[in-house]
Amino acid sequence: VERMTVNGHEFTEWHQTANHRNGIEGRVVVRFVVEEDGRLTHFEAISSPSPLLSNEAIRVLRQMPRWNPAKRMGRNVRCQYNIPVMFRLK
Repeated sequence: VERMTVNGHEFTEWHQTANHRNGIEGRVVVRFVVEEDGRLTHFEAISSPSPLLSNEAIRVLRQMPRWNPAKRMGRNVRCQYNIPVMFRLK
């Protein structure tokens, strides 16, 4: 089990996948939308060394608590983010 920190939250459920056994690591960039109520939606891996790492990064981001939404003219608005998720073997 590996530890992973995303936006200050630590996750420790990286499953023993073929990527882990074969030593595949790297950076997955995930695009998503923070909705007006802070929910994270519309996940898409836009850069990744492996489809299995992409799926794991999206799985972990789906578990994130609600974020503070962006504001425009004092109102909550939807906002798109790209966030890198690093996978490193130890």
